[in-house]
Amino acid sequence: MAKYRPIETYPKEYFSLFRMANEKPVHLEHENRTQAETTRSSLYAFRQVLYQQTEPTYQQLAILAQNIRFTITNSTLTAQPIRKIENGNNTT
Repeated sequence: MAKYRPIETYPKEYFSLFRMANEKPVHLEHENRTQAETTRSSLYAFRQVLYQQTEPTYQQLAILAQNIRFTITNSTLTAQPIRKIENGNNTT
């Protein structure tokens, strides 16, 4: 289980990854499956920390983060939207 830390300590790339992954799948290549699993755990922890934030910018990102699914195939971690979101509305 990943350890939660202050939101400022997470890589800035995590913020853009959650935004991009709501548009289309994002593939992250790793050297091995263990590294992919470690990154996935860190992303899950980041998402949990987002849910606890009160600042509006973080709250908006937390809403988008709920729509992201993480899968691992071999050593590739994929972040992809569960459903398409347009203008704040879910579409199928």
